[in-house]
Order: sequence, then structure tokens, then C-alpha cells
Amino acid sequence: MKKIFTLFAVLLMALTMNATKVYVYPDRNPGYSSDNGNISTTISTYSSAGDTIVLADGTYVEKYSTTVNKNLVIMAAEGASPLVQHQGYYQVYATLKVIGVKFQFNGSASNGHAFYIYDSNSKYLWMENCEFFDFTQACISGSTSSGHCDSCIVNNCYFHNGSSSAIAFGQSSLANNVNLCDYLKVSNCTFANIVFAWPACVAVSNNSNQPTASSSRLFVDHCTFYNCKDASGDHRIILSYKSPLAKVTNSIIMNPLEESETQMYGTYLYDDAAISDYNVYFQTKSSGGTVTNKITTDPLFSNAASSNFTLGNGSPALNTGTDGGNLGDPRWWPTYKRTGVANGTWGTICLPTAVSSLPSDVKFYKVNGKRMSGETPTAIVLDEVVSLEAGKPYIFHVIADMSNFTLTCTSGATTASAASVNGLIGTDVMQSVANGKYIIYNGEVCKVNGATVTCGAHRAYFDLATMEETTVPAGAPGIREIPMAPETTTSMADIESEEKAIKFFQNGQLYILRDGVTYDAVGRIIR
Repeated sequence: MKKIFTLFAVLLMALTMNATKVYVYPDRNPGYSSDNGNISTTISTYSSAGDTIVLADGTYVEKYSTTVNKNLVIMAAEGASPLVQHQGYYQVYATLKVIGVKFQFNGSASNGHAFYIYDSNSKYLWMENCEFFDFTQACISGSTSSGHCDSCIVNNCYFHNGSSSAIAFGQSSLANNVNLCDYLKVSNCTFANIVFAWPACVAVSNNSNQPTASSSRLFVDHCTFYNCKDASGDHRIILSYKSPLAKVTNSIIMNPLEESETQMYGTYLYDDAAISDYNVYFQTKSSGGTVTNKITTDPLFSNAASSNFTLGNGSPALNTGTDGGNLGDPRWWPTYKRTGVANGTWGTICLPTAVSSLPSDVKFYKVNGKRMSGETPTAIVLDEVVSLEAGKPYIFHVIADMSNFTLTCTSGATTASAASVNGLIGTDVMQSVANGKYIIYNGEVCKVNGATVTCGAHRAYFDLATMEETTVPAGAPGIREIPMAPETTTSMADIESEEKAIKFFQNGQLYILRDGVTYDAVGRIIR
């Protein structure tokens, strides 16, 4: 398995290094036949083996099947989201990688395949950040007569509203089927509202007479399956036949059931050595293999009927994965987005859920204590953290050019109220900050003095009276400090005598509301 995947990675690297880029546009390619699509013509006439075909934004209408008989990469241009409406399918005879493209296949056509591997020269197939819908035959599959794929990688893709299998290497009877794919890995993908026929929504099956040592490998990890149903009544969503190395992990398999329906098999693993570990089977069941850490409760999707599979608060799929993350496709993990930041911004944060993975260009800290000079606080000393606990307040510092950052929540636990930790007081909702307390402003800790100041939801402010004095010596390696602003110069005193003036923070910036007009910190009218 490792050898196959390593060769795959080396070949794809060779494809992309020093490759010629051929740019394609949906409506301006002089000399192209009006009867043939721009992509098909580019592949057949205007590209060479090893090229990268770059698709500009727009809709591409491909009327006929497309033959891929040379090693190619097809990818969206930077920032583009091209849609390919295909009335045929791609006949793949070579190594192919596709990145960032949406494919709509003619839902009424009998040959509504997406990518069909035709012979043994189709060594490797890689699909990444793609979307497939309205397919009437398997999106990714192999010919039962001669098609063979050494490795197929499908990552971060979305399959929906199809009437056939999404990925199926194996299309005849189980006993007579040939080995169509040696290594199939499907990760970070969603499969929704698909009605498929034999063999399954995602399947690899082998000739029953082959020795198990040469059987295909099937790996499914961090995928979400919803409302994927078998039209033939065979009732399986993920199928692995005679693949002792098959492994399904960190996934959610859910089917809403009508009164007359019976539970389908979420996994059907035809080998006792196959593994299902840390998966949600809700209104589905498992068969075969070794099944461990099975969860059978509702994953609590936000609005599955509207194709929103975001994990809700309290979902059993939160923070229960083998890797410490959530279960299912990461695109549906709950997130928190902080806007209005820039390089150098200091701010506070207090979330109701935990975050186990933090961005590298934002540093997060907990309070170590206050540094004193006699009776006067001069700075707040910080300790860096690598994860955030639910309900606890933290301080962050942006160290790269950005206007926002997003955190992925990995805990279903919600605190009843935000905590106070060593003088840093978290907030669940926007609230007033009393005189004598402190907030962060312009990289300094400023005292609230006379004016009405509000602190936004999921943020924090300081109470130095309850903060411990640090024992860390000044200048100690690895220690960060936020200086205290001199009270005589802090802008908190600027409007303390104006009763109608209210100071508040929004997205880390200080604003002043006076007589219904909002000003920034230097007096400019904002709105």
C-alpha cells in the first residue's frame, strides 16, 4: 500500500513540476469546433502529455464524451469555480488529476458517467476539491473488461443528487468481478441524496478466487453520508469485498427512514480483518469486519433536509475522532470566524466550544499574571497555548497579513456561562464593562475610566484586582507581555463627562456612539 501511494505521489509531482499551463475559457477559444467543447478540444488538440489545463471561471458545455489518453492535470484557475456541464463522460486511458472543478452530468443521459477508466494504462486518478451532481452512472468507475487503476485518491469532494454509485470499482457479480483498483482512498468527502444501484455508493470488490494478499485496499476517512439509498434493495452504502485491508474511520453514515423502510448497511465489509472504527451509524447498521467505537445516536446535523450537515451543539460526532478531531467531512464542522483583524492585532476570545487545532499565523495565550512596579501594574504576562478549552477566555495576537481568521470547533460541550480565569473574564453575550476594569486597545491594556464601554460576545476583559502577580522575571525567554497604558493618556477618559457618549468595541476596534452617530477613536464619522 505504501509503495503504491508513494509512486502515485511522485508521479503527480512530476506532472505538476515544470508543466506547461494551457489556459481554457468557456466562450473565447478561436478555432475550436462549435460541436465540441472547449475542454475536449484542448485535451485532444492543444495539449501534450504532462500539461496542466487551467479552467477560467464560467460554464463549459461539453456535448460529447472526452478521451483522456495522455497524462494531464485539469484544474480551476486561482479564485475560479468553473462548472462543466457534460452530456457524455471522460474515457480515461492515462494518469489524471482534477482540482477544484464542478461537474454536472446530464441527468437524462444513459451514459451519464463522470470518469470511466478504460484500460490498464490508467495508472493513477486523483480528484480534489471537486463537486459532482446529476450523474446517472457511477461518477468514478472502471471498465469491467480491461479498466484497471493502481491508485485512486478522492479528497475534499462533494457528490450529490445522483442516480447511481458515486465511486464503484466493481460492476458485475461479486464472484466473477476483476480487480479494478488496487488502492482507493476517500477522505473529507460528502455523499448526499444519492439513489444508487449495485454494488454500493462507494465500493471496491475483488475476484473471489484471488489470494487475499493481492486484494484491493479501501480506505474511507472523515466522510459524511446522508440519504444514500440502494434502488435495488441490496442495502449497502460502503462495500468492500475480500479486502482484508479495508478500513472505514471517523465517518458519519445516516439515512432518514420512512415508516416502510428498513435500515441499510452503512458498511458491508466482506472480510473479518476489515475495520470500522469511530463511525456514526444512525438509522443504518454494519455488517462484517471488526466494528469498534460505534456510535448509534443522532449526529445532530443543523438542517439536513436543506443539505446543511453542520454538526450542532452536543453532537456525538464532536471531538470523538481517532485523530482528536470531529467525525464526518470537515466542511461541516462548526466554526467561529473573527473579522476586523490585521497584522499585529491583539484581541480576546472566549468560545463555548473547544478548539484543538489553531492557525499558525495567530498566537493564543492565557494569562500568567500581572507584572507590578510597586503598587502599579505595568504589564500582563502571557503563556502561549496550543488549544482552547470550552468556556475559557484567551488573548490572541495576529502575526500575519489577514482581515479575518476561522477556528474549527472540536467539542460539543457548552458552558452555562463563560469562565473567569486569573483575572480574565469571558463573555457569552455583549455586556457592559464596569469602571476600574480593563480592556485591550491598540495593543495596550487600557483602564475603563468614566465612560460606558461594552465588551462583545465571546470576548473577554480584565479585572486586575483578582489577577495574580506573576513570578516570571522580566525578559525571561519565550514570555510575551502586553503593556499597561498610562491612565493619564488612555482614551477612556476622553468622553467620561459626556453622558450621551458610549464607547464600544466591535471586531477589535474602539468606536464612540454619540447622539446616534458613530465615530472612530480619532473622531471620524463612521455611520
